Order: sequence, then structure tokens, then C-alpha cells
Amino acid sequence: MSPQLSEALRDCADRCTRCHVVCIETIAHGLALSGLNRDLPHIRAMLDCAAICETCANLISRQSPFHQAACTVCAEACLVCAEECERVGAGDPRMQRCADICRACAAACQEACLLVAA
Repeated sequence: MSPQLSEALRDCADRCTRCHVVCIETIAHGLALSGLNRDLPHIRAMLDCAAICETCANLISRQSPFHQAACTVCAEACLVCAEECERVGAGDPRMQRCADICRACAAACQEACLLVAA
């Protein structure tokens, strides 16, 4: 990888960071909507998404050779989180915002993986 990050990788890292923050912020809201014990898969999906987004952004930022693998996992985790947010928070604007940001992050990660593979 070149010393400078490509625009796509920089965008991916930025979206991962934003997704991490929004997932963490939305967890309390999700708990209020679904209850602590009633929807553990949703909370787990948000925590997983936040963690892998943070890791992915870090790996991209330091130009780690593992960033492509992280982007692949990040995209998958973001899509699962988006689906869970929509399922639990159908009609709720905060949950929809989280789902939208997760989908945008997944798309950026998928694009970054394609660029590296090319």
C-alpha cells in the first residue's frame, strides 16, 4: 500500500469511525426499546459492529496488511447490525439512522476491499 491512503480507504475509515460511535450511542436507546433480556441478539449485533468498525478504522489508518480482512468482516457485521436495528426499531428514527449508517459503512468497506483486490 502506498504511504498515502486512497480516498476510498480514507472514506472507509471515516465511515467505520462514525458507525462505531453511532452504534455505541444507540445501544442504550435499543435497550429501552427492546428490554435488556428480551433482545440480546440485537445488542450483541450492535456491540460487534461497533468493535469491528473501530478495529477496521484503526487497521486502515495505520496501513496494516490485515485491513482488507477486517473490511470484509466489518461489512458483514454492519449489514447484520442494520438488519437488527430495522427489526427492533421499526419506525424509530434513531434506529433507522443507525441502520443507514451501518449500511453506508458496509458499502464503503466492500468498495475498499474491491479496490485493494484490483
